[in-house]
Amino acid sequence: MDLLSDKNFLVLSLAAFVLIFLAFFPTTFASIDEHTFLKNSILLKNGSIAETNPELACRSHLYTENGYVGSQFIGRSVFLIPFTLFGLNGAMLSGLAIHILNALLVYLILKKLSIDARFTILYIFFPVMLWEARTLYSELFVLTAFLAAFYFYINNKKESDVISGILLGLAVFVRYDAAAAFIAFALPLLIFDRKKLLGLLTGFVPLILLLFAFNNYAYSGPLNAGYGSGTSLLSSLFLIEPITVLAYLLVFLVLLPGMLISPIFSKNKQYLFQFVLLALAYLFLASRFTSFTAYEFSIENLFTSRLRYVVPLIGIFLISYSGMLDNFLSKIKIDRKMFFAGAFILLVVGGAYASYSHSKFLNSRAETRDQIQQNIPEGSLIIGSSDDCMFSLTPELERRSYLNIMQGLDIPREPEINFWQRLNGAYIIQLSYSKKEGARQQVIDAERKAMEEFVKQNSVQLQLIFETASPNSLKIYKWIG
Repeated sequence: MDLLSDKNFLVLSLAAFVLIFLAFFPTTFASIDEHTFLKNSILLKNGSIAETNPELACRSHLYTENGYVGSQFIGRSVFLIPFTLFGLNGAMLSGLAIHILNALLVYLILKKLSIDARFTILYIFFPVMLWEARTLYSELFVLTAFLAAFYFYINNKKESDVISGILLGLAVFVRYDAAAAFIAFALPLLIFDRKKLLGLLTGFVPLILLLFAFNNYAYSGPLNAGYGSGTSLLSSLFLIEPITVLAYLLVFLVLLPGMLISPIFSKNKQYLFQFVLLALAYLFLASRFTSFTAYEFSIENLFTSRLRYVVPLIGIFLISYSGMLDNFLSKIKIDRKMFFAGAFILLVVGGAYASYSHSKFLNSRAETRDQIQQNIPEGSLIIGSSDDCMFSLTPELERRSYLNIMQGLDIPREPEINFWQRLNGAYIIQLSYSKKEGARQQVIDAERKAMEEFVKQNSVQLQLIFETASPNSLKIYKWIG
């Protein structure tokens, strides 16, 4: 058996990734966004997107006639539904399933474009892809739709164009900003192939109409979302941070050498305009949704969390990047088997280390969650600050009552909640852990400070029942009135 043939190399690479994933299994999630995706999935499984109980609705920024609605887009939550049948561990496996599917799509696209398909390993062990596969974030699933759409897009058949349009519409269900891909795929066709454009529109438009209908039901308006109205979202797109745009350009040109210009040097330049338009759109959008000053600097997060919002762009550009590398290897006439054998060893070792590091981080969050849940009786109200409500979800995916110390921050003030009447017998958690930087940290600090002041002002009514500094600083009080 030739282990370095393209099919066997793909199987070997995926098998190595799966073994590493299972060896350093992601025991929990670590962000409020992931919590909301999972909470929405639980609600959908039970037949609703809205929560009527305010104590189970944390981070639901919209209140409609149906109840409190979470802010995250819905597509990732829909995909999560079957995995939630197996508890939190099942949910955490969803990223692995998406990652494997994406790898197979990359492989098929490379084969279709006559690019050495063994370059699929670049996707499999690319740091930000590996990281997202271990989370509940949505960007990797957007990439699934992009890759599938691109695969049918390059088939150049009428029915394939319709399917490509449908898949681009599905991408918008996962994240509304994914509409940028439809624009990038469609605009060049206005000049080069209007029949193909008609096929794309035939598939895309009905999906968008369905999305409008869903928005009208869930968010009380066809152009609304959990984040607010379509008008406010569009206007906010122009609040970009120039330093973040520059930082992304440096990452794509220097730290990922030549990736941004790879379509020019790729083996197949047929889709150059589509790649350029997609890059322009995503660099602009990513500069709006994130900030390079919002995270503590490290090499680790530079290639993971800081690149979260450009995962769909990187995934598509890995196709042209593979084409560029394929050209390069042909020119220097290197022994390809030796090259890919060396790449396999290097990437597997790197992937194992990255997974181990991330696993340690997640395990610390899981331990804090267990400390909270083991010291607070079931049925009790938990009061916390910042993103603490993510610790109110049990490994069995049971939701526990929770309110934020800053009323109106996690959920709308209306209908008004009588916070003080709910304090009797409630448990207050005072928690802190690693810091970010920038505007997000200012919000976190304000909430933590509000909790600190609450504890000081009401010390007579509070009984300390648990305290630890490991793995994170945590104090749990009971309100004894």
